[in-house]
Amino acid sequence: MDSSLFGLVSPLIITEFTLDVPTYRSGLQIALLVGIVGLYLWPWLSDRYGRRTLLAINIALFSLLMPVVVLTLTFAVFVAGRSVGELRAQRGMVARIDAGGGDLAGALARA
Repeated sequence: MDSSLFGLVSPLIITEFTLDVPTYRSGLQIALLVGIVGLYLWPWLSDRYGRRTLLAINIALFSLLMPVVVLTLTFAVFVAGRSVGELRAQRGMVARIDAGGGDLAGALARA
């Protein structure tokens, strides 16, 4: 979903940071690549440390990094914030909850 949103806001980000298209693409690809790493990392971490713990970390990462991304003045900080934000468990946790029958409360209770 983030990649779809980036398609909509790309012209605004390029204008805001006065970027050329190759620089923007490189930053976007770095953020999405880190998200792909998170796709494989978070399920393993949830098995090791528990889904509740990882869900709390997921909420904390999102809550702490979104203001950083919004208030950033440089593209490098923007990419770093988005990269760590992408590393969070959005894909891995959804897959685990869906495997548990689609019941969020039940999946968290079983964790």
